[in-house]
Amino acid sequence: MNVKKLSPVAEFLRANHAKAKNHNAYCAKTGEFLKSCDFYDPDGNYLGRMSRRAGLFGKTPAYARLGSYIETMEPGFKAGYRQVKESIINFAKIFDKDGEKVSYLPEKIVKTQTVIDNKGIKTADVFERTISSNLKPIEKEKKNAYGLPPQNSYVALELVKYKEVQTSHTVTKSDTF
Repeated sequence: MNVKKLSPVAEFLRANHAKAKNHNAYCAKTGEFLKSCDFYDPDGNYLGRMSRRAGLFGKTPAYARLGSYIETMEPGFKAGYRQVKESIINFAKIFDKDGEKVSYLPEKIVKTQTVIDNKGIKTADVFERTISSNLKPIEKEKKNAYGLPPQNSYVALELVKYKEVQTSHTVTKSDTF
């Protein structure tokens, strides 16, 4: 059985029964969609803040970037944890065996998660999630969209499955805390 590991930030918010309030959403001038909220415990004590962003990477639907930033506060407004997550997603066109139905699915996702605890210890992890199914490549488009490689196209020879591997794990003392 695979148990999903919670980050220290998620554990802190869950242990304090955090509720999200003061939701805010808007579109930035850069074209990124931004959302934010504050976290409070059941007694109304402030626990922290989260902001998220989503946007196109290179102004093409083949690439996207998602990110989130969470900062928590311990009781008495002492610094808690900071967590930064970012995902860069490359999408591919996937056709069914008959070549009729098309889906746009993530071909590769690179996820980076950095957590800085209240002692200034910085833990950074990088994961790659890629399609592990049997796919037959279709010839790539000749032109590059916005200077980026063209979107890959495939025919799915089986149901699309993924595998995820951790490519990096580092623990250092943070200079920014």
